[in-house]
Amino acid sequence: MSNTDERTTEPRTNGRPRSGEATASGEDPNDGDERERRIEELRAENRRLRNDYARGKHAKNRQTALALLGIGLAGIAAGIVFSSARSVLLALGATGVFGGVLTYFLSPERVMPATVGRSAYDAVNETGTAIRDELGLANVAVYAPVEFPTEETRAPVRLFVPQSPDYELPSDEALRSTFVAPDSDRRRGVALVPTAGRMVAEFERMASDELSSRPEELTAQLYDALVEQFEVVRVAEAEYDEGAQQIAVGVSGVAYQDETGFDHPVASFLGSGLAHGLDTAVTVETESVANGDSDLVVTCRW
Repeated sequence: MSNTDERTTEPRTNGRPRSGEATASGEDPNDGDERERRIEELRAENRRLRNDYARGKHAKNRQTALALLGIGLAGIAAGIVFSSARSVLLALGATGVFGGVLTYFLSPERVMPATVGRSAYDAVNETGTAIRDELGLANVAVYAPVEFPTEETRAPVRLFVPQSPDYELPSDEALRSTFVAPDSDRRRGVALVPTAGRMVAEFERMASDELSSRPEELTAQLYDALVEQFEVVRVAEAEYDEGAQQIAVGVSGVAYQDETGFDHPVASFLGSGLAHGLDTAVTVETESVANGDSDLVVTCRW
């Protein structure tokens, strides 16, 4: 028997090479352990930074609330002392106290990065475009109000993409199905939940006034919400053509890319909101503007 056969070897633990032993590829296993350790350190550091940011955000909100509360109490005290301006000072004080309470209790607990929303819409855009192209559907988006029960968190609106540009709107019953296939070819297509279905429901829930039934006023409510409430765009303005029953909304500073993509949140919100508020089907077209005051024009017709 050779010397090699007689030499004993140490057993390996869990099938892994001993410390300092090179693998068959020539890579030191310690390098892999070091990479794993550094990855864990980076993950821990990211968690710490997120927590620090959240604590800083909450602390800033609390400081703002306390400042408003202090100003409000000072105004009330001044109103008690100075009778000549009592009504004004008491009003200011009450406003400060009320604002402080709202700021303290209604401050958001979670900050959602914009990239999360962009990645979610990117998936919607690719999936919707693939369905439309593979089924040979028309490049038409129709937002139709429906009467059948839906979740309270979504507006009762469906996005209908017809098979033919010369379409007829299907019945509510047909729009229950994702694939709409009635006897008439002009009523065939797909019916989907709009991207902005939940946004419209949230907008209606948070609105101080009821949704207007007049197209011009309703559109103003909708694009104000896009700017102020959802911060999806920076600037929006509209032109209403009563004779043509259409309204064109120009927007700039859009938060989501591919503005003319399938069921873009801006177009979806305007189309779904108008369909819900006016209780009629709304056809939406989007067009990018190269040179102009707006980056995107959304035209809604009913």
